[in-house]
Amino acid sequence: TDNIFSKLVRNVESMWIKDTLSNNSKELVSDEIRLVLASRSFFVAPLVLSERVIGLIYADRQPSDRELDNESYESFQHFVQQANQALEYIRR
Repeated sequence: TDNIFSKLVRNVESMWIKDTLSNNSKELVSDEIRLVLASRSFFVAPLVLSERVIGLIYADRQPSDRELDNESYESFQHFVQQANQALEYIRR
């Protein structure tokens, strides 16, 4: 079955799940995934090396229960971009 992780690997793009209980997210985030993550809102993005997804970076604010916002998502995307550039640099 298709879930958030298979979609990330296939599309190689970051995602912001704003509410795991929304109808849009329910098809990507199964009850099992929701239980493990224990957060209704999160960011997730692929780590890419040589055009191949080798892992994922995940972030949420579950411990503090603060809302995620646009600025945080932009910062998250920048961090992921820097991480992917560092992996390519190390590979060379």
